[in-house]
Amino acid sequence: MDKLESEASTAAGGAHHRLAQMAGQWEGVTQVWFDSAQPPASETPQRGSIRAILGSRFLLHEYETSFGDDVHQGVAIYGLHLDAHAFESAWVDSFHTGTSMLFRLP
Repeated sequence: MDKLESEASTAAGGAHHRLAQMAGQWEGVTQVWFDSAQPPASETPQRGSIRAILGSRFLLHEYETSFGDDVHQGVAIYGLHLDAHAFESAWVDSFHTGTSMLFRLP
């Protein structure tokens, strides 16, 4: 991706500009399934914030939820890979990752 393509993507109406519109405070419900044939094992509130970083090319999502009596926290980075025409993310949290990072690539 060249500089002009990057600038066009972060300008009003561009793909990264639209991605940055997700910034803000968010609340929702997290559902956890261990068996898709069964009802969710857990359904709890999740709160977090999303902010644009690195010239609005990426989003940083910090969130908190719970499972049973345990509170869990996580951090994710979301991006849009223009060359691959795909969203990507990497995240760590206190429920899944231990000391490793999770990735979602195209």
